[in-house]
Amino acid sequence: MEHRYTVGQIVELTPSSLRASAPGDYEIRQIMPVPDVSSASPRYRIRSVAEKHDRIVAESDFTLKGADAAPEAERVELPSIVV
Repeated sequence: MEHRYTVGQIVELTPSSLRASAPGDYEIRQIMPVPDVSSASPRYRIRSVAEKHDRIVAESDFTLKGADAAPEAERVELPSIVV
């Protein structure tokens, strides 16, 4: 699988009852190599300002923050108005 995000992007970790994590934004610090076995989702090393350690999480465990977070299907182009 290809990685969709790049180093430096800000993401939000999806809450999970199985994982204790600090609330807030996380920065993608490193794109992890694709494992030899087939994986359901690419992995990334991320870090929160509120924590002193990195986390390795699957792409499916976070969402992108900011203007680029909306999927293409949700973006709406308004027609230009000619006066």
